[in-house]
Amino acid sequence: MKSVKLYIRTVADAVSGMGHLSRMLTFAKYFRAAGYESVFGGDRYSPSALENITSMGFKSGEASSNCTIVVYDLVDTVWREQKNALFREIEQHRNLGRAVVFFDGRGEISYRKCYDAVKVDYLVAPYVGELKTIPLSSTKFLLGPDYFPLAENFVCNPQKEIRESTRRILLTAGGSDPYNASRMLLNATLIADPQGSAEINVVIGSMFSERLRQELHRVAGDTSHRVLLHECITDLSDLMAVADLCVCANGLTKYELAAMGVPTIVVSINEQNHEINQEFSKSGAVIVAGILDALSVNALAATIVELMNDRGKRLLLSQAARQLIDGNGLSRIRTVIGL
Repeated sequence: MKSVKLYIRTVADAVSGMGHLSRMLTFAKYFRAAGYESVFGGDRYSPSALENITSMGFKSGEASSNCTIVVYDLVDTVWREQKNALFREIEQHRNLGRAVVFFDGRGEISYRKCYDAVKVDYLVAPYVGELKTIPLSSTKFLLGPDYFPLAENFVCNPQKEIRESTRRILLTAGGSDPYNASRMLLNATLIADPQGSAEINVVIGSMFSERLRQELHRVAGDTSHRVLLHECITDLSDLMAVADLCVCANGLTKYELAAMGVPTIVVSINEQNHEINQEFSKSGAVIVAGILDALSVNALAATIVELMNDRGKRLLLSQAARQLIDGNGLSRIRTVIGL
């Protein structure tokens, strides 16, 4: 390994899910291939998250003396609980001569809303709709989906085949699904396809509650539809590759679906998430069905039926989605950081 050592601070638990950890594992794997070692820090990891870290050959612990770059990828719950302590921590790292890379969120609770409190060296906001920077700043801003860290298994896939009929539907609501969205996604899909013509693939994350897990198993067992449950899988690329459409209720997965060209219906989990999804939908890459608490099962089913029966719409979604993500985000980040 080269002398540069990265210290990655992120979270993965039943509240925050697995999305941020998955993104940082992708980040760490890319830089390991380039010869740079990474260590994962922080205390907000579930047992399954720690298992994912170690199974990929990474260690967890504190930043060592030879650490030269610190990478943060946090969620708004951490900002609410630990903001002042995190600011002090960032300042300490910079005082030790370490470069700080910060993956920002969106909305009211984000680093940019607190920018005057403490500076970072690089701020990455790899989302659709990110255009604004802070003027006269020493921070380098990496904004927009050109900087989205995409794992190699989602890169360089052939153009998605958009079939006349919908044979396979993918349902995913993240690694923890604290809002129990998977239940609605599955029930709505069963209503949308009364003849059971499509295979329904349901992802059960490693941090799903046991109650939700059992309920999904019960529904799958009681129906005559072909419902396949996929538990604790960390790579969705194979399921995405064969999916004719996806219904999802999680944040970062829609970028992977876009890269794969999967026609996608998104269910927003709250108002803030809905604003983000609406911005994403302006690209023509997804259909936003509505906000979970205000959306009926029948309304979601109607949206699914419409997309199942409209190959032209699925084709347009797929084409628009693939134009958003080119898979070179990590190499662009590396170039800016100077590694």
